Amino acid sequence: MYEGKIKTLICDNCGIKNSFKVNDIFAKESKLAFINAGIVFLIGTPILIYYLPIFILKYGGLYTSLGAGGLLLIPGFIYSNILKEDRIRVNTFNRGWT
Repeated sequence: MYEGKIKTLICDNCGIKNSFKVNDIFAKESKLAFINAGIVFLIGTPILIYYLPIFILKYGGLYTSLGAGGLLLIPGFIYSNILKEDRIRVNTFNRGWT
């Protein structure tokens, strides 16, 4: 961020030019990233729950049950990773190039 610098931005929708001080421009968390993460979580979990009994019955055994149960962590891991990367992007932009 630079003190006193002014940036002129043009609105993509209406074409109006607006001038901002560079220090007044901030990034915010993406709603699209949140929606994508939610979709992965909401679709991935039921799919894994559907295939979990098939996997356990086919291969059987304690380790297979534990491994199949561990597969349920995958949608949650993807969900948290998408949101974490978006937070890192926002924090990096807002800190500036000092």
